[in-house]
Amino acid sequence: WWGFSSTTLDVATLADTVFKNYVGPRTYFVIHACAAFDVSRYSSFVGERELILAPGSTFTVTSVNVSAATGVSNITLTQDRFVYLPIHEDEIADLRARLGQADAATAAAQAEVATLRAEMAARDAAAQAEIAQLKQVHDAERTAAAAETERLKQAHYDDIERLKQDRDQQLASRNAEILSLRTAHTALATEHGRCAATAANLKGELETV
Repeated sequence: WWGFSSTTLDVATLADTVFKNYVGPRTYFVIHACAAFDVSRYSSFVGERELILAPGSTFTVTSVNVSAATGVSNITLTQDRFVYLPIHEDEIADLRARLGQADAATAAAQAEVATLRAEMAARDAAAQAEIAQLKQVHDAERTAAAAETERLKQAHYDDIERLKQDRDQQLASRNAEILSLRTAHTALATEHGRCAATAANLKGELETV
């Protein structure tokens, strides 16, 4: 088995439904181990009495019992002698050197990340300042444009009012002129009538003479 394998010293633990089904085919391994490591004191479930088998453990199958009635297979294994590979001092020193190099590389990478973050923060601050400045310029231009629009609108209204007043004055002047002409025409008509009456009188006097 090439992975870490979890086992237990307490057969009753296997009765928990977390580890087995009550019905259907299932297999139990009964292991006679020579190199299992007790980790129960590190476990959150001390009562499970958990032991760990190291990766690369090998076993010899000593018996296989299959129950046709229950579908349970019991396989008995004997762990082969586990050989611990010794680690020499020079290998330890090499591992430590590599670890130191890895730590240095990590520190350099962290420093580079910190530098990049500082540069990004500075660029972000500069961009925010530029955006704020552009917003101020835009607001000022918009305010100036609004004021200019209002001024032009008022000037347009003033021009219309002035033109209206000029038109009214021209109409009043023309009406006054027309009234004066009518008055003069009436006076001329009256004078013409008077002259016609005088001429008629003179004609009558002449005819009498």
